[in-house]
Amino acid sequence: SFVVSSPVRARYVNLVLRGNGWIMLSEVRIMDGGTNLARLPGVHYTLRPLPTAADQTPPQYADDGVRLTDGIVADTFNPRSIVGWEDGVEHSFTVDLGRLLRVGTVTVWSIGGGASGIYAPKAVAVEGSADGVSWTPWGDASANVGSEDGSRSVGVPYRLALKRTAEVRYVRVRVQPSRGWAMVSEIEVRP
Repeated sequence: SFVVSSPVRARYVNLVLRGNGWIMLSEVRIMDGGTNLARLPGVHYTLRPLPTAADQTPPQYADDGVRLTDGIVADTFNPRSIVGWEDGVEHSFTVDLGRLLRVGTVTVWSIGGGASGIYAPKAVAVEGSADGVSWTPWGDASANVGSEDGSRSVGVPYRLALKRTAEVRYVRVRVQPSRGWAMVSEIEVRP
């Protein structure tokens, strides 16, 4: 438990945990009198870095909260520049722009070609939000995937140009894998 000396008005609470072994966390409560503010409608949290299974030391292709917006676009398989998964399920990534900004184009850079079992995503959907609660679907990003015969590994940009720019703070992309490994190296958001 941590008790502040006097009440504080804030939108975000950042918890930093450091340990010498396993860290197990089951609940976070942010109390105002008898009300747990963390359970109010619309409240959510972000965890960085993501937890990993015990058999992944170091974690394979894990999201570090920076990698997808560091400006480095991988044009081939590069473990230090990508986030990847092989579980066959859709993963979503949310970019917080920090304030309301005009957005006109979103590009999600992935890896494809089939080499090492890495295939371009089946679909990449893009959404925007001013508040992080209400989301507007903008559509599916398109890409020229090319051959996925396993002979190469190439960068594949999925791009969505909006018909009209939108003013948002948050951009979310949902990546649906096709088969094998799905790998994403960068999310670009431009006016």
